[in-house]
Amino acid sequence: MRSICTSIVATLMLTGMSFAEGECADTNGDADVNIIDLLAVISDWGECVGCSGDVDGSGTVDVTDLLAVLDDWGECDGDNGDGPFNYGEALQKALTFYFAQRAGVLPDTYPLNWRSDCFDYELEQVNGTYDINAGILNRYMDAGDSPTFVLPISFAMTSLAWSGIDFSAGFQDAHLMDDLKETLRWHADWCIAAHPEPNVFCGQIGQGAGSHDFWVPPEVYTQVTEYEPKIWWLNEDHPGSEPTAEAAAFLAAASIVFEDDEPAYAATLLEHARQLYTFADTYPGNYTKSIPDAAAFYNSWSGYQDELTWAAVWLYRATGEQDYLDRAEAHYNDAALQTYWVQSWDGKMNGAAVLLAALTDKQQYKTDAETYLNNWLPSGGITYTPGGLAWISQWGSLRYAANTAFIAFAYVKLVGDHSDARYRTLGESQINYILGNNPRASSYVCGFGQNPPQFPHHRGGHGSWDDDIDDPNPNRHVLWGALVGGPTSADDFAYADVRSNYIDNEVACDYNAGFAGSLAFLSMTYGGDPLPEDEFPPAEDAYGKEMFVEASVIGTTDTSTLIQCRLNNRSAWPARMSEQLSFRIYLDLTEVITAGFEPSDVTIESDSLDGGSIGSLVAVDPGANLYAFEVSYLDEVIGPGSSTLYWRKCQLQVGLSNGAPPDAWDTANDPSITDLPVGENMEQTETIPVYDAGVLVYGTEAG
Repeated sequence: MRSICTSIVATLMLTGMSFAEGECADTNGDADVNIIDLLAVISDWGECVGCSGDVDGSGTVDVTDLLAVLDDWGECDGDNGDGPFNYGEALQKALTFYFAQRAGVLPDTYPLNWRSDCFDYELEQVNGTYDINAGILNRYMDAGDSPTFVLPISFAMTSLAWSGIDFSAGFQDAHLMDDLKETLRWHADWCIAAHPEPNVFCGQIGQGAGSHDFWVPPEVYTQVTEYEPKIWWLNEDHPGSEPTAEAAAFLAAASIVFEDDEPAYAATLLEHARQLYTFADTYPGNYTKSIPDAAAFYNSWSGYQDELTWAAVWLYRATGEQDYLDRAEAHYNDAALQTYWVQSWDGKMNGAAVLLAALTDKQQYKTDAETYLNNWLPSGGITYTPGGLAWISQWGSLRYAANTAFIAFAYVKLVGDHSDARYRTLGESQINYILGNNPRASSYVCGFGQNPPQFPHHRGGHGSWDDDIDDPNPNRHVLWGALVGGPTSADDFAYADVRSNYIDNEVACDYNAGFAGSLAFLSMTYGGDPLPEDEFPPAEDAYGKEMFVEASVIGTTDTSTLIQCRLNNRSAWPARMSEQLSFRIYLDLTEVITAGFEPSDVTIESDSLDGGSIGSLVAVDPGANLYAFEVSYLDEVIGPGSSTLYWRKCQLQVGLSNGAPPDAWDTANDPSITDLPVGENMEQTETIPVYDAGVLVYGTEAG
């Protein structure tokens, strides 16, 4: 049709007719010029000020508008005018958040230099014993903690896969399709590993309460607390339809994303999706009965019929098989509608209504979808803040607004909008509020926009070394793209950027899903440039922030000096324990040798080493009279953890034996001592270098 339309346009132009050039002739704001836009022009034909069919804004819908629609036929490719934010950059950062959430064995070339392997060991099995595929360790952690709650993470990935299907141009225009696929693949591979038999699936990894008992990064959690995640299986005796069906929905959606470039992989995903749906449908049951630990965190309030509906719809879309559509419609009729609540990890009926409306063209589903969206309009039942946020709950209020925006954009794209573009306007208003168009003039996305959150509730992002949620300030890492919870009441200023406030400042995998999908639509519509790959995410500089010595001089005599040293392991790039730390103290013995003494006459003593040992005095540069000794903490586990685990403190008395003349001992020329403060207050010093397994990690070696 494109070629025919182009020929018509070319012929008319040759005869002298022309039409205005400018923005994409998209009458309903779905970033796609198609039959809906053509019908809008036809229905509005004639004088029609302000109507959607008046593409060129002339006040009359005529042949010029018709030709504009025909010429722009297809996706608008980001040429619908400039948006108020760089949606490409926001989308890039929203996807980057998922790199902060991975557990297991991470690739050597990882985008975030403060993340590393964690929980990469055999797990205790509950509800059965099965051969464990090592890939099950490579999982997404839920939020600022470390469990994998399968229901919400699978919902998040389904939403992202959906956006990759219908808003693919947004990812492609921002050169982020590979990033999206990488994000989806990590969970898709996990689902395969978590599905060892047709009727067996992993429903959860990690204990909710146990993972919350300590405030340290995941890389050291087990070494510090002895907490070891368990794995809960779902099977015929222990059913769990919600996470199982949600995983089926995700794998079916993901198969569509991968089918063009990786058909064999897509076929594998689809086969697992079929089996998981059959398992969930054949052995129905609420998953919290099989995994009681999940009830306090992600209880299934809506039951499992919505997940069965959701899975069957996605399987129909992936396969075109009528049986799945029949099942989806049957499940839909058995499920409770959620038109006055919100699309979320617990409720999928509004998303299912949109898909069924598009796939069947039945009015029932259009009515249900529009009832939901109309309820979220300013004239609907949702409370609005004065600044324009549609607010429904204190827990993740921005997450719910973003999810609704995503559903609005999906409806616009797949079904259509009204002539006043009400649903697109709804979606844009909520996402723009999140990005900074609000009375606080602040972004709610870490690392993006003006005045973004600095203190998200996230153990890894914070990087505490002493199990203290308030120490240090601010967070040591930028949690790129993380959407925080947001206002806790219908008040634009009911938000506190405080790390311990887990209601306002929680982040989670499901928070970012509808948000990222919405950004893909806006990127498709308005364009936007992500940051260059070789510049983002930037490697964070860890020097001087991890392993170092603090020291001071606390006593002097004519022939000796008493110093105190505190060796620190505050590592967070990534957090790691060490049993091979040491530090070196350099001495210039020129005055000792000039006075007729030998280096062997120098004594180094301590009755307070805190588990360390003192090495021999060795020559570094005999010609310059430069010598050094080491204090070693071999086999002492030192690292981020409790208030005492991350450091070792010692006192060292260095000097000559009693009776030596005063001028034979002088620390003014000793590289490691001369600049130390005097008194009990120690200061970090580069003149006492620190080594991990013999490798210099901080400080300057004298000579």
